[in-house]
Amino acid sequence: MPLPLTITIIVISLLILFLAFILIASYATYKMIFKRKRRDYDPLYGLDKPAYAVHKDTVIRMVGRISEEPFEPVSIIARDGVRLYGRYYHRSDGAPIHLICHGYKSSPLRDGAGGGLDALRLGHNLLLIYQRAHGESEGETITFGILERYDIRDWASYLTDRLGEDAEIILIGTSMGGASVLMAAELDLPKTVKCIISDCPYSKPKDIILSVAKQRGYPPALVYPFIRLGARIFGGFDLEAVSGIEAIKHSGIPILIAHGEADTLVPQKMSRELHRAALEAGVDCTLMTFPGAEHCLSFITNYDSYVEKRDIFLKKHIKHFSRTEGGNE
Repeated sequence: MPLPLTITIIVISLLILFLAFILIASYATYKMIFKRKRRDYDPLYGLDKPAYAVHKDTVIRMVGRISEEPFEPVSIIARDGVRLYGRYYHRSDGAPIHLICHGYKSSPLRDGAGGGLDALRLGHNLLLIYQRAHGESEGETITFGILERYDIRDWASYLTDRLGEDAEIILIGTSMGGASVLMAAELDLPKTVKCIISDCPYSKPKDIILSVAKQRGYPPALVYPFIRLGARIFGGFDLEAVSGIEAIKHSGIPILIAHGEADTLVPQKMSRELHRAALEAGVDCTLMTFPGAEHCLSFITNYDSYVEKRDIFLKKHIKHFSRTEGGNE
């Protein structure tokens, strides 16, 4: 027996309200987590947090120094038409190239200052890129490495076209950038990419979102469906399309993973999961951890140890590696 018209209208209205709630909640999470309109950025973003404040002067000094180095503005068009920008520093023909990828809502000057200055001291060439939806680069959606991995591949291809098939490219990333370079490892990267260095990466986009949601007091199982739906509907990407753990298993490129043992943002266990997955798949992967180091601060707080271990890795995989005198100033 058909429902009375009034009841039918009520049911339809409730269904519409329910669907509207889902869409509104999904858009709210998309806007909060993934959408980024502002193209300007603060190189000192996040440095007022207690764990970072003690190193603020060091970071300011490094950002100031890398900002003073002469560079060439460069750009490419991503596979989806987004124009991406970077800062290229050429030191010597034939020298290795450090391609550095910054983290979530950060900047190449902030996340790439220390490693960038160190690369220049080595006499190596350097490319600091602005991830999509950050700084100079176009785009309004941060995809936690899902699309950024293709951007990294395209930047590597740009460097290969520019510098030749004999170029030696080192992919380097911190935090989201560290996860992105690992996700890029399974792509058809140019043969010029010789190794990857990933600092404080997360194992999967889903896992870091669940972890941060829990840290901030949100019930992960409840909010995640809205977050994933928001990414799909409004961002056009699936958070579970790729993971570092699966990507790293298919890498034919040597990988070095670094992680601070006091990291309160990305759990150190994620790097251990990545390392274990790589070794089980027969991938040449090394893990180095540093006591007392917060998220992406190992390079600053454990400079000598970090550089010593990093240099051993680079000497093994880069033919034209060299080191000149100079510390973490």
